Amino acid sequence: MAAILNTLFDRHRKPASSGSRRPGRSYSNQEVADWCTARGVEMSQTHLWNLRQEAKAVDPRVSHLKVIADFFGYRPAYFLDPEVYWETEAQLGNLPGDDQEEGELSIPRQNAKARVLMRRVDSLTESGKSLIAGLVEQVVEWERSHVQDSPDA
Repeated sequence: MAAILNTLFDRHRKPASSGSRRPGRSYSNQEVADWCTARGVEMSQTHLWNLRQEAKAVDPRVSHLKVIADFFGYRPAYFLDPEVYWETEAQLGNLPGDDQEEGELSIPRQNAKARVLMRRVDSLTESGKSLIAGLVEQVVEWERSHVQDSPDA
């Protein structure tokens, strides 16, 4: 659990300042805890720090895992079910390869714009979410038929 959390914190960073070539800084425990609390799941930065410690035997509540997964854009089962973890990693193209040892965690950097967009979509009504889902499907279909012919594809 701690290794997965630490990898998520390392890989998913705040957006860099405009014009900067360096990645943004990592989110702090306080920032993530505040985000979780604002969504109705009381969490302190100390509790989150404890969850991130390899030597600590902390059993997180499912509600904590759900909201932390939401923050980073993953399904809660990613933390709870090894099959879902490896399935997700396979879908993301992050299974161990020749340059990784078996079981080594490799979680991709989530595009900051996508993360912000997903948080905004999450605040919409179910009708709004349905409209966005339909629009995304139309764009995916359009790209399948048009982008395959592009030299950048």
